[in-house]
Amino acid sequence: MTEENRKKYHCKYCGRKMNKLDYEMNNGYCGKCRDLLDWKQVLGDYKKLKKEKE
Repeated sequence: MTEENRKKYHCKYCGRKMNKLDYEMNNGYCGKCRDLLDWKQVLGDYKKLKKEKE
């Protein structure tokens, strides 16, 4: 086994264990946290856009 195979991958947000493929596809976040962070980004962008219109 190489050292890379033994490396443990954890979500940057909640610390949940992940496999390498999920870690690389989601930039280090598990699916649940990725969805949560995407929604925070969407809401932040919406609020910023709303403020600019006023």
